[in-house]
Amino acid sequence: MNKLLSAHPYSRSKIKNGDYDLIAAYFIQSGIEKAKGRRSVQVHIVRSPRQRRKSDSDNYNKVLLDGLVKCGAIIEDNEDGVAMLPYTFERGKEKATIITLEDL
Repeated sequence: MNKLLSAHPYSRSKIKNGDYDLIAAYFIQSGIEKAKGRRSVQVHIVRSPRQRRKSDSDNYNKVLLDGLVKCGAIIEDNEDGVAMLPYTFERGKEKATIITLEDL
């Protein structure tokens, strides 16, 4: 997120589009159908053993929700389209992000 905020506006757009493409690729690979109604979104973040700084879930929300809307995983990024569940965190051997979608 720091990389995004400190970048030139054109670079910011390229970074965001790259994030959207990554979200879309994983969504397509998962085989989950596009959203037809409201969904809950649960995000679980695995931090590496050496990562000392705590993650701020607010930093992830905007790009994540925009990416999920863009690929059809959720219909809208407001309360009509998504119920955001609290982020969960743990330490693991490798960094990972697990996004769970559930139809409501």
